[in-house]
Amino acid sequence: MKEKEELTEEETPSPEVKAEAEAAPDDFEVAHHDALHLMQDGKFGRAMEKFSKCLKLARVEDDKSREASTLNDIAHLQVCKGDLDAGLKKYNEAMKKAYEADDVKEISRSYHNLGTFYERKAEYGLALENLFCALAYQKKGKIEARATIDYITGIRKFIKFKRFGEVGRAAYDSIDPELAKLIDIEEFVKETTIRLVEPKVGRNDPCPCGSGKKHKKCCAARE
Repeated sequence: MKEKEELTEEETPSPEVKAEAEAAPDDFEVAHHDALHLMQDGKFGRAMEKFSKCLKLARVEDDKSREASTLNDIAHLQVCKGDLDAGLKKYNEAMKKAYEADDVKEISRSYHNLGTFYERKAEYGLALENLFCALAYQKKGKIEARATIDYITGIRKFIKFKRFGEVGRAAYDSIDPELAKLIDIEEFVKETTIRLVEPKVGRNDPCPCGSGKKHKKCCAARE
């Protein structure tokens, strides 16, 4: 019998889930670890069950950082299944929770994910706007920025330098001025080759975007 791959999510934790969270405070990490492995193996239905459990536990614990992280994972799963509208909705929910938690890492991850989402849709202005915001928060929090820089330079290469200069500057001008101060836009729009100073990420290394997956099964797979 074929496994049912429906995506379900309960918004309000049940008494059973609350009791489970109180009895096993570390259960989030276990469920999250299992969910990531299931998603890597393409077992999306079972992965969604685990992510839904993570979401419930995060809400019981009122841990908005974990909630944002899980929503980002659910969004990525939805996109992998081809449900872009549902994925975009979850990415935006993740962003909201990340800001509520004031978690720089999750904020940068949410912007990065939105940037890659719009890059897939060939909406390069929105992609660059979000990627520039991700890069600014990465600089602010001293977070690994290689994956975001790779996406920005990848867009530059794909749409050619002249168009990138126009689209990139427009995207840069649209972000919060306080974030813009953290980025040297000239490093991206000048004609010389961009030198990446971050160490190279191996295919089996954890993905720099913060998904928890191996690089080869996350951002590297989209390149």
